[in-house]
Amino acid sequence: MKTMNQVQQVIDRIGQLKARRDQLDKSIEDLQNQIKFLGKGTYAGTKFIGIVKSYERSSTAWKSIAEELGASKELIEFHTKKTGVVSYESQAIANA
Repeated sequence: MKTMNQVQQVIDRIGQLKARRDQLDKSIEDLQNQIKFLGKGTYAGTKFIGIVKSYERSSTAWKSIAEELGASKELIEFHTKKTGVVSYESQAIANA
């Protein structure tokens, strides 16, 4: 079992890494948008190639279809898969 001090250190390290990742993700998104603005195609750097694709994604609202066809809520619930999730969230402590 970890001591409270060790737990605090781990939590703080996770928060620091996530903050850095968030900054990197934002920078990556900004740079990718500059290339996306050029339109579909393949673009070459000196070490990497970037490919811009454009397509339409669709999804079907099966629950709505089932309801419109008169399926009972019980039948819909019976055929609905539920998955357990364990998540972790970190938030900065003000003035820390």
